[in-house]
Amino acid sequence: MTAERWWRTFAVLLLHIILFGFAFGIGFLLEALFNRYYQGSHIAAFSPCIAVSAFVMAFFANRRRGNHSPLLFAIAGLLWLALAVWDEGRAWNPTWAQESKSNYLVHMFFGTRAQCSASECIGELFFTTPCLAAITYSLGAAVGLFSTKK
Repeated sequence: MTAERWWRTFAVLLLHIILFGFAFGIGFLLEALFNRYYQGSHIAAFSPCIAVSAFVMAFFANRRRGNHSPLLFAIAGLLWLALAVWDEGRAWNPTWAQESKSNYLVHMFFGTRAQCSASECIGELFFTTPCLAAITYSLGAAVGLFSTKK
């Protein structure tokens, strides 16, 4: 692979990182508007407006660009969430915990607001939401890539 092609791939990946951040911001605003319709349900943990905006942004961006690099976003998101679960699992201690380790981790990263207890759902905000947004961004990019008209 030539140096020019590496730089072009890097530039496209950088563009997708910027678009991912932009889609995340749009989705965050949409979450503020539509959260009241599903607040308190298990779907709230997955931030659906952020996920949908990431999918749509990736679909249209990759349909036009037709690059494979945004497909790696899912791997990065899964690694990010796995690192958080591992770290939180290490910090769990039965002396202060009111539930089992597995229940604590599920509630921390995928629970409803009532199940978050002292963590205030911070795990969902900083880890679950970016992970799922990265996965849906990759899915949108894949659908956009395969729907590209040659």
